[in-house]
Amino acid sequence: MAARGTGGVVVWAALACGVLGAAAQEASLSNGPFAVRVAAGLEVRLRGEVLIADDAMTYGEDGREGRVQAGREGTTAVLNVLDDGGESLQYRKEVALHEDGRLELTVRMRLLPYRQVAEQPVIGYSFRVPLSRLAGATFTARTGRAKSAAPATGTLTAATPDGSLTAGKCRFIAFERDGLRVVFDANPHGVLTKQDYSMYGEPVGSWNIEKQGDWVVFSFGATAWSYGGIFTSKMILYEGADDYDAKHPYDQWNYHGPTPAAAQFTFGTAAEIEGFERADDRVYSAAQGWGWRRADGLEVFRVPSPGILDNAVAGRSGTGTAGEFLVDVHPGVWLLTLRLGHPSQAVGPFAVSLNGTPVLPAVSLSAGETREVSLSHYVRAPERQLVIGLSGPGSWAVHSLIVHPVIYDNQDFALDRGLWVVPGLFDPDVPLDWCGAPPAPAPALSWPLAVTAGTWSRQPAGAEVRAAVRSQPEVMLPADSEALAWRYDARMGDLTGG
Repeated sequence: MAARGTGGVVVWAALACGVLGAAAQEASLSNGPFAVRVAAGLEVRLRGEVLIADDAMTYGEDGREGRVQAGREGTTAVLNVLDDGGESLQYRKEVALHEDGRLELTVRMRLLPYRQVAEQPVIGYSFRVPLSRLAGATFTARTGRAKSAAPATGTLTAATPDGSLTAGKCRFIAFERDGLRVVFDANPHGVLTKQDYSMYGEPVGSWNIEKQGDWVVFSFGATAWSYGGIFTSKMILYEGADDYDAKHPYDQWNYHGPTPAAAQFTFGTAAEIEGFERADDRVYSAAQGWGWRRADGLEVFRVPSPGILDNAVAGRSGTGTAGEFLVDVHPGVWLLTLRLGHPSQAVGPFAVSLNGTPVLPAVSLSAGETREVSLSHYVRAPERQLVIGLSGPGSWAVHSLIVHPVIYDNQDFALDRGLWVVPGLFDPDVPLDWCGAPPAPAPALSWPLAVTAGTWSRQPAGAEVRAAVRSQPEVMLPADSEALAWRYDARMGDLTGG
């Protein structure tokens, strides 16, 4: 089927009569509610009815089709279409039907710098959904750049004007009407997507979704520069209502800035601090979702100062008091920032563990000394908790805990598995090497991980001296400390070198 590129969107020519009927007679793979035709062109059926009628790429060569490979990878039915010999375009398209009901579509295209076909303005991929399948459905979407993504809602009907369904490119959209609830997740990688525009070979996190006559066209692509490039995206389809928050921990994020914390806890502070929960010695409950497993033997050290580092919760030395602080989380990769120490007493030696694995074997801190530790852990189902353990022959003390999600387990296409479901097949990517030698594979991560971000202590006069501290949120510093004086006393020239 011919396709041409205009304005960054792949626009289709009219379908010939009888295409769907002929396609339906060919072999298919099925798993759960989805079935896919075993052919180079994409046809997907949802519970027996056509959901995706066909697909296209620009820069395809007339009469050339990729080779088709179909089979199973474990419990997943997988169709791959590969072309590693095109003189203008090489590609791999993989359609995986998972046992849990998800359809995973992955497309990677390599546009060569020297091409044997006429120049086109856009390199792109698209698939078409019959408008009749979605007409009358309401939709909920997430649109726009990652740093400014916003929800959008609407209703799609036959009278909807041709053009984009949303004001910006779409990251996620759920359609719902009588007898149909289906989700198209165009940003399944979450924060690991790395980009909003198709470039560099990394999966792009947003697609165009347009009504074009009797079709709804989903597409991604980029300007076809003379030097070519590698263009990739992944989309997950499944039955259900809008459940963005259950699949994505962040509504927005900036590629070069901090992400919001899922939970922040102080231990011992006399008053509430904005954005933090006063955990103190409160015991865990399922309704609360966090707390100590047991409060026996815990001591709350509290002074009038609101500074987080001026207060603490401690386990007494010689009593065998072991503290376990629990936080309920969604399975996935989590980052924790833990600040250890006591304002007026020496503590240690004690050990820190995360979900039963020792991460810091022997910690000893003098009075007023604080150690900041960054911890990370991959919580895998059926596990659904982070458990921070503090124990040892000596006493221990903690000031604060901050918990950040990195990705949920459904967003993992980099750690437990890769981009593709079937390994070892042609990949249009061009791996970097050094002097002709392929790079060594990265070693597997051993979870949990721990890094000491810094240690600092108060001097007798009350001044603070820090060493090797890489993370210092101002809210963590004691009130009116000398460490904050630069904010009020420094000249702008001192900050800029002028």
